[in-house]
Formats: sequence, C-alpha cells, structure tokens
Amino acid sequence: MVFVISNDARRYYTKLNESKHGKFRTMFDFYYLCLIAGMINNKRSTAKGSEFIDQFTKDFIPRREEIIGLLISTEIERNNIDLNNRSRIERLMLALVQPDSASRLSSDGENLMNQYAENGFYKILEEIPEPPINLDTFLITYYEKIVKPYSCD
Repeated sequence: MVFVISNDARRYYTKLNESKHGKFRTMFDFYYLCLIAGMINNKRSTAKGSEFIDQFTKDFIPRREEIIGLLISTEIERNNIDLNNRSRIERLMLALVQPDSASRLSSDGENLMNQYAENGFYKILEEIPEPPINLDTFLITYYEKIVKPYSCD
C-alpha cells in the first residue's frame, strides 16, 4: 500500500473534476489537499479505500521531503513531543521514513499520511458538501474554510 483514497473521495474528486472551468491534473493533487486539511485539523481517520498510486507524482517529487517533513512535524505536535527531545524525534523519524522506498516513507509513514488524508477529506466534505462546478470556487472555498482559520494572519 502507498497512497490510498476512499471511494467517497474518488466520487467527490470525479464530480469536481467534471468542471468545465479547471481540472486537477491528477488524483494526487486532490489527495494532497485532503492530506493538508487533515494535518491542519491534526486528526486522522482510518484510511479505507484502494491504492491509486505507489509514489509521489512527478509534480510533487520536488516537494516530497517537505511533505514528509510536514507529516513528521504534525506527528510531533499530535504526540506532544518536546522539540528538545532529540532521541524521541529521531525514533519518530526512523519509524516514518524509509529512504529506499519509492515514496521515501515506511509503511507506518504511508499509513499515517493516508489517515490524515482520509480525515482531511471528511473535513472538506463537512465544509464543502457539494463539489462546486468551478475548480476556482472550490479552491477559494477550501482556503477560506479550511486553511485560513488556522493561518497566522
């Protein structure tokens, strides 16, 4: 297993991608928004669904380490790990990262990303129950309802 998306999220993505005014290039683009929403919300849900890709897409490879860093940072915060506790942070990193895998994540790291993405999808569904007919409208609403409340502005 690498990146998993639920059937409900697939249906939402498909409906959203029927927009005549903008489309996601890949399902991973939508997965990423779900992942960020889950991490912002700092909640996980059991990932149920099927694998849709076994590694980061070409567009996300240059940001792969940053995304993995966000996962580690989110887990540090969720587990209330003291930033001065280097050994505990190192154990967490070793548990989540596997440099020789296609995703650069261990199976535990992949599972956690999928759990955050699953929860993020439910957050999107709660805030934007029906996919707008315009991708721009979706992205603006996503920012306003999901990202902005947690920003430092």
